[in-house]
Amino acid sequence: AVLLHAMHRCGIFAALRAVKTNQTVGAMVTASHNVEPDNGIKLVDPTGGMLEQSMEPILTEFVNADDAVQGLRRLLEKIEAQPGVANGGGGRVVVGQDTRQSSERLVKAGKDG
Repeated sequence: AVLLHAMHRCGIFAALRAVKTNQTVGAMVTASHNVEPDNGIKLVDPTGGMLEQSMEPILTEFVNADDAVQGLRRLLEKIEAQPGVANGGGGRVVVGQDTRQSSERLVKAGKDG
């Protein structure tokens, strides 16, 4: 349940990041080389690399926020303060997954976000 919650919020974050930059952001559900219980998400920035390091604490704060509404408000403020396209409005999120049984459920939670 905790991972589904985190995936949902990562989906929200990825969508807002894509809109702000007016580019494509990626979300890959995978445990990589770890065992299935370690499944998680890797966000990919428009550059094709890992999520920009300055965005990590913003994402972490949002995922861990006890109050979802307040957490979303703070996220919106922080995303808006980031450099990017002034009025965004475009962008997309591309989602991938590995072949583990848990991946479909996790992808759905991310897309629902």
